[in-house]
Amino acid sequence: MNFSEDQKLQNLVVSLYSNNQEVLRRAKEDLVQLGLPAVDPLIKAFKEIKLWLIAVEILAEIGEPALPSLIIALEDSTLDSFAFDAITRIGSPAVPLLIKSLSQKGDKRSWVVMALGTIGDKRAKEALFKVLEEDTDALVKLEAVRGLGKIGDEQVLAALEKISADKFNFVLREEINKGNRSGGN
Repeated sequence: MNFSEDQKLQNLVVSLYSNNQEVLRRAKEDLVQLGLPAVDPLIKAFKEIKLWLIAVEILAEIGEPALPSLIIALEDSTLDSFAFDAITRIGSPAVPLLIKSLSQKGDKRSWVVMALGTIGDKRAKEALFKVLEEDTDALVKLEAVRGLGKIGDEQVLAALEKISADKFNFVLREEINKGNRSGGN
């Protein structure tokens, strides 16, 4: 990106502070149209309280090109909840990259599992079962149960019932029972 393009991008991000709705609308449209070059500056905008919601909306509209940077942002405790929000708004297109990122260790695993559960795409079923079987973090396992409960097909519910029979899985059993009471959704 050359200097004038970089300056234009920075001006568009600054325009997001505008109280003029027309200026704000045009800046949002232009940033979505820019796509990938706008992703990192928008993720940095999460740190600005006034901009985080607008940045999430724009990143969700940019969609798939924003996903790799958003998944990386899950590792930053100052950005993780905003990145999670944008990823879940993008929805099903995020599932393959989220599943792939589960192979990496780190703090973002719980956010990734929670995003897969929130999206509720059946393609995440196998990955969530693997987390449930292999992960040592109880909170990550709990999010896997929640996600599997949201997917809620018969195979998932039967497997969760088997897990809930284990007398040592108190918290997981309670989550499974909640999911069964709500019909898996």
